[in-house]
This record gives sequence, structure tokens and C-alpha cells, in this order.
Amino acid sequence: MQSFKSVFADIPEVMLAYQFGSQVTGNTGPLSDYDFAVYFNPADYTQNTSNQLDFRLKLLSQLAKIIKTDKIDLVVLNDDISPELKFAIIDKGKLIHVVEPYQVLIEPKIINEYIEFKESLRRYDLTKG
Repeated sequence: MQSFKSVFADIPEVMLAYQFGSQVTGNTGPLSDYDFAVYFNPADYTQNTSNQLDFRLKLLSQLAKIIKTDKIDLVVLNDDISPELKFAIIDKGKLIHVVEPYQVLIEPKIINEYIEFKESLRRYDLTKG
């Protein structure tokens, strides 16, 4: 785990990093991959898609060298992704890198986004059961 931390610490644009999924829960199998989520400094991670791609490739490349596999999934929390996925990452994942004050700024936003999403589902009767 220490080697993962060093990868994220060496990339100054990474403000938060989580590991989640089967590697964290211990339910690994032959097809298991490594799941990571990051939050980039928004000042660096602009809407410029080539900039976003550069950050992702740099991070994936460094992780692949340490883990010695290309079976890596990377979720970027800055992106417009499912509120359920974001919440599951911070709820069940393991925080492995943090630059304060980003944890206290970002996690409450993710929680609020998730609560609003669930309320919208209930309001419009879109929940299961």
C-alpha cells in the first residue's frame, strides 16, 4: 500500500486518492483489477480534454509500473459520474492520499449530491421496490 501512496504523492495535481473495489474488500479473483478514484486540483484539471487525458495517462502509467499490471480502473471524481458511484467510493473505499483541505471540502459535496439524487428518485417514484 505504501507504494500506491507514493505514486499519488508524486503527482502534485492529485488532491484525493481512494482505492476501492475487490482489492479493498478482499474478494479478489483471477479477473480482479485494481480500482482507484482521484480528485484532481480543479485549477489544474480544466475542461481541456487533452489536459485531462495527460493527467490520467501519467497516473495510470505510474500505477502500472508499481502494481506490475495494466488491469487498473481509474475514476476521476471531478468528472460528471454517477452520484451513487462517487458515494460508494468515499463510503466503502480506502482513502490513500489527501491534501487538506480537500477531504473536508469534497466529501460533503459528494454526500449532498448523493442525498439529492436519492431524494429525486423517491420524489418521482423511480426507486425499486
